[in-house]
Amino acid sequence: MTAVLERNISIDFARGFKRRAAVNNARFAALVRAQVPELSEQAAATFVGAVVVTVAGLWPYAKPTHAVAQVMAELKAPPADEMFANGVREGLTNQLIGLVARSAGS
Repeated sequence: MTAVLERNISIDFARGFKRRAAVNNARFAALVRAQVPELSEQAAATFVGAVVVTVAGLWPYAKPTHAVAQVMAELKAPPADEMFANGVREGLTNQLIGLVARSAGS
């Protein structure tokens, strides 16, 4: 979001957006904690941040241009949507396992 959506906006718009995002992130963290009670509030918030960064970082790769998609097919790479889903799954699984392991060690 920061690289594209949060450019050239007013302070009032940014304030409202960030407040809504904070509320939604807190709700998401509460849902995560309900499913993974081993996580502290802070660890759940860290996971939510990782979700945002991972999805935002990988999303551009999910929708390649025609030229890139053709070259990737020629290279016999997996389809972009599959690479996106696998990247999100692997990244967030590893993040969550690490946060649970750290919680258990404290």
